[in-house]
Amino acid sequence: MELEGRGFRDEGLIALALEGAIPGSARFIAKQDLFNGPDNQAVHEVAKANTITAICVLTQTSLLNTDNAHLLPLALEAKTKGQLRAAIEATYLLLTRHGVAV
Repeated sequence: MELEGRGFRDEGLIALALEGAIPGSARFIAKQDLFNGPDNQAVHEVAKANTITAICVLTQTSLLNTDNAHLLPLALEAKTKGQLRAAIEATYLLLTRHGVAV
């Protein structure tokens, strides 16, 4: 999955999770530029941490059911930006299945 056409999708996931906790500052924290780059580029540690946090927050706030335990390992095990993007896309897919507007 390449960067083109993604817009702010990566940052948007983290923003969605954090917006309630820190209104108005979630997109600043998420930093889309950390996600930008080719799929085979090493993932930035902060981007990985932010994605893990987002998945945890979304699970804890019931936006995702706790039975979606496969999402967290996808993010934890990501070594490249492409792998982290795959975890983000899997999370978006489940959010839409749960009726969350993304």
